Amino acid sequence: MKYGFRKGRFHKGNASRLGKLGAEVKAKIRMESPRDLEPRRVPEGELLYTLQIQEASGQVRKWVIRQGDRANNLKVTAKGKTVCCGWDKFMRSLRHNLSIQKRVFI
Repeated sequence: MKYGFRKGRFHKGNASRLGKLGAEVKAKIRMESPRDLEPRRVPEGELLYTLQIQEASGQVRKWVIRQGDRANNLKVTAKGKTVCCGWDKFMRSLRHNLSIQKRVFI
């Protein structure tokens, strides 16, 4: 069996499939295709999420989460206070506020 027999002969029609296009041709093809989503910087104070949780007793808790001043910061508004924190601290506070003891004494 000849080398390259299974892929076929090299010509312009199958050059992209064989991975033998030049760098400038690949760049031209890449630039011609439109990009669907452009990355953008989220402005400070933009609303990201609103968490609303209703307990079995009927009490409702609501957290409003906005973008902080840095890329990895959040501004969380809950119970009338606004706290600027990262994702780790926010998840710890959620765990602290939402978890209950396994045994409830009546």
